[in-house]
Amino acid sequence: MNKQTVPLPSSRSLKNRLVLFFTIMVLAPLVSILILYLSNVYPLLNQRIENEIQNNLKQFATSLQGTLESLNYATQRFAFADSVGSKLGEWLTSDDLYEKSKLTREITSELNLISITNPVIGLTFYYDESSESLVFAMPQVREFRLDELPVMSKTSSITYFRPHRSLDRFNHRNVLSVIRRVDLPDNKHVMIYAETSYNFMQNILETDRTNRPHLIVDDTGVVIYSEEEKAFPPGSRLALGGTKKVRSAGYYLFHEPTYTGWRVVSLVPSGTYHKEINRWLLQLGVILLLSLVVGLILARVIWRMVYDPLRRINNGFQLVGTGDLSTPIASTRIVEFDQLLRHFEKMRLRIRQLLEDNAIKERRRADFETEKLLYQINPHFIHNTLDTIRWLARVKGNHEIDELASSLNKLLYYNLGKKGHMSTVAEEIEALQDYIALQRVRYDFEFQVSVLAEPEVLQFAIPRFILQPLVENSLYHGNLGENGVITVTIGRLSGESVFTITVRDNGAGMTQPKLDMLMQDGLGTDGKIGLGIGTYYVRKVLENQFGQSADFGIESVEGEGTCVYLKLPIRQEGT
Repeated sequence: MNKQTVPLPSSRSLKNRLVLFFTIMVLAPLVSILILYLSNVYPLLNQRIENEIQNNLKQFATSLQGTLESLNYATQRFAFADSVGSKLGEWLTSDDLYEKSKLTREITSELNLISITNPVIGLTFYYDESSESLVFAMPQVREFRLDELPVMSKTSSITYFRPHRSLDRFNHRNVLSVIRRVDLPDNKHVMIYAETSYNFMQNILETDRTNRPHLIVDDTGVVIYSEEEKAFPPGSRLALGGTKKVRSAGYYLFHEPTYTGWRVVSLVPSGTYHKEINRWLLQLGVILLLSLVVGLILARVIWRMVYDPLRRINNGFQLVGTGDLSTPIASTRIVEFDQLLRHFEKMRLRIRQLLEDNAIKERRRADFETEKLLYQINPHFIHNTLDTIRWLARVKGNHEIDELASSLNKLLYYNLGKKGHMSTVAEEIEALQDYIALQRVRYDFEFQVSVLAEPEVLQFAIPRFILQPLVENSLYHGNLGENGVITVTIGRLSGESVFTITVRDNGAGMTQPKLDMLMQDGLGTDGKIGLGIGTYYVRKVLENQFGQSADFGIESVEGEGTCVYLKLPIRQEGT
């Protein structure tokens, strides 16, 4: 009983274990770095970005608040009676033109002096609410309407206006402004208006160097000023809540309150907010990718150092399994594996020697078996008896028996001759003709055997007693009817060093089972010698003489006949 090798599970193979090991070796550090980043670096980076935005916002709010305080302080000097306001009261009550002209120069000088010494202050003038007219206004002031100025916050003494276009006709930039009443005993309708210098206002807006847009909202959350009116128009309401960061309309909103109640809001687009984080993620991805590439290169090097030599050794064992004992196995350039390969090569050499010795023994046994088969096919021919038959036939004048005995005697001399196993095509054809003459007497039906041989093939060497068994098979198994034809064709293949022999009949053909029985070794199932022994003899002779250089085959179609073909290497007689 043959033992079958049970294949090991694939999970236990060295290849799969190496793949698993390399995968863990490469991915474990990368996963550890990623977990460390997500658990520690990412929160710190996010906090740093938020702190930077909040600090810039505080600086912006402080600058804005300081500017409004500067406007408040500056307008106080114009509003109280013990300062410029006292001179304004005198100017309003005086009827003396000279005195009034003098006061005008003094008040104008004071206004200019305060504007020059305070860089925050830009355009400044008095406004009479009762007459809706400007007092001491410079020529560049364009039309002034108090009710059109955008109020940001308002107290009993002063009103703050959110950023608006400057009232200076030569300045088109936004400014902050305030207006407050002048403390005059006899006139409660005069106010002082002051706005920031447009340069100073621009510096406030540029305090946040990131150039992010800003909002100003009142204490109820209503937007009173917006640098991003499309997403947050003035008048809209924001739900800022108690957190420092709110997300809305694709922006992150960071807000900072002031002591006056309104808030400054910095708008950070989501893409901008995540830009630095994404940059860090990109750097991390590059590092992880480079680590992965390096890991794969190292894994490949280890793979080639371990698995490739083992694969070469395995291929060597497979070559031995297929009978290939001569194909060399390349060196692995690793001392331990090369030492193993040297031992393996010695083993292959020993196996090759044993196989060659066994082949010699088999060839000798095949020669003996061929001779045995040869004498088994012709066991009853006796030369002396045939000579006696020929003498009696001639004495009695029976030429047909004389001719028959002569043909049989010649055939026996050829088949049982001592010239060796090889003959020529011409001699084999001559022996076939003697055999056909004998068979015409034996069979009671007419048949025709034609031999077509090219002249150049007649001297080619051929194993002795090849054609007769093949023609006999056609006669014996071909079921030839009336006018049966057997055609033997011998010719050389063009451009090749081989020639072919075909034996074709027009008999009934045979089924595949009958063809398989004919091809089997030894006797047929009915015990008759020759049911398969002829073809078996031919096959054994070809294997013994030519090995793999010769080819043998049979084709048969029911109702059309049978064809036996041989392909033999070209050899001259005596080689």
